[in-house]
Amino acid sequence: MNQNEGMPAQQEERQSQRGSPKIFKIMNPMMKLMLGSPLHGLMSARVMLISFTGRRSGKRYSTPVAYTREGNQVIVVTFSPWWKNFIEPAPVEMRIRGKSMRGQAVYVKDPVLIKQMVSTLMTKGGKEAMQRMGLWFDNLESLSPEEVKEATKKGFFIDIRVDGE
Repeated sequence: MNQNEGMPAQQEERQSQRGSPKIFKIMNPMMKLMLGSPLHGLMSARVMLISFTGRRSGKRYSTPVAYTREGNQVIVVTFSPWWKNFIEPAPVEMRIRGKSMRGQAVYVKDPVLIKQMVSTLMTKGGKEAMQRMGLWFDNLESLSPEEVKEATKKGFFIDIRVDGE
C-alpha cells in the first residue's frame, strides 16, 4: 500500500478531533485570563499566550496557543487563519510559563523544516497530544519531507525565535 493512501480520511478525523471553532470562542477568553494570572501554572507548560499586530488591519491580537519550546525556538501549529500574519517575519510577544518574552515569528512552508518541526513536536509533546493535533506518525523517519507536508497540510507551522536568547 502506498504511504499516501488513506491520508485524506485520517486528516478529516484529525480535524474533527481538534474541536469546533465555537468551542474556542468560549474557551479562549477563559484561557487568556488564566495564562495572565498567578494560576498560569495549571496550563502554561503546554499553552502560551501569543500577541501580534495584524499585517493588514494593524489591529492587536492575543490568542492562547499550544506550543513546544526547544532552546530559543518556539514551535506553534495553528489550524486558524491568523498564520497569514507571519508570511513575512513579524514581531510577537509571548507569555510563557508566567514570563513575558518577545520574538520573531515566521510561517514555515519548507517541507524539510516542517518534518524537523514535526519530529521536535513528537519528541517534546507526547504521543497523545500530537495525535489530537494530527501530528503523530509511527513511521516519520520513513516519510519524505513532502509526504509529511502533505499529511499535515491542514496545519500551519509557525517558527518563533525568542529575542535575546
